[in-house]
Amino acid sequence: MTNIELMAMLLICDTNDYSKELHAHRLGHVINATEVPLVPYACKFSFFAKIVNMPTDHTVDFSIQLVDPKGVTLARTPRKALYNVRADDQIPGVDIAMIIGFVVCFPGIHWAQLIIDNETACQVPITIRLREKTVIVDEPMDRTGT
Repeated sequence: MTNIELMAMLLICDTNDYSKELHAHRLGHVINATEVPLVPYACKFSFFAKIVNMPTDHTVDFSIQLVDPKGVTLARTPRKALYNVRADDQIPGVDIAMIIGFVVCFPGIHWAQLIIDNETACQVPITIRLREKTVIVDEPMDRTGT
């Protein structure tokens, strides 16, 4: 393999299931935006990361962090050492999935950042909106009772 730079991709999904028999991930819907009924509000997302062109002679440190529109880190997974899991005839890499919970304090564009060796390898936005309240107005009954 030539000196190709490590590449990383990150998706935010509603679900992610791993099949041990197939050695494959099944992703649910990819999420770009979500609504919360109020703030603060506890959210939980499933993340899928694909890392390719990774070193074969050592591990890389991996984590995901969520940052709010003001730049405040809401959550960060513990660093995990990842290593190549691909066969010799494949591009070195690894796929990883995890669920991360965090508290949204206000709506806006939040960022999920994939961190490798303490550097942001990629980031994706997720728009978090405050759900508009539905107001139900009782209609007065007419004099016939209907």
